[in-house]
Amino acid sequence: GHRTLAVSLFFASYILVGGTILINIVIAVLLDEFISSVEKDKLVPLEQLREEHEREFFKSESPLDPLVATLTTFSSSDDLDKQIAALYEMLVVDTNETGLTFQGLQDGLRNLP
Repeated sequence: GHRTLAVSLFFASYILVGGTILINIVIAVLLDEFISSVEKDKLVPLEQLREEHEREFFKSESPLDPLVATLTTFSSSDDLDKQIAALYEMLVVDTNETGLTFQGLQDGLRNLP
């Protein structure tokens, strides 16, 4: 009699306390996942905006695009030096001048492929 009642109370209280603790753990995990997914959803639009801005920025054409395109295909520093020298020769249209003038730069940029 007395032992059966004590054992029943022990197991009933064990089940109630254990269930309460497990429910709290499940709720904590679910809340943590929910919060992290909300934060991730906030970051996605910012990342998309940054990518769209970069696409628009790089889509815009500049008068120096042909110049930069010729300089981006080098394989070594010597190759870059050669490309810069060849580009300088292409840009210096007026051979009577000793250096590259602004007008010479404008004329040379028009002649780039």
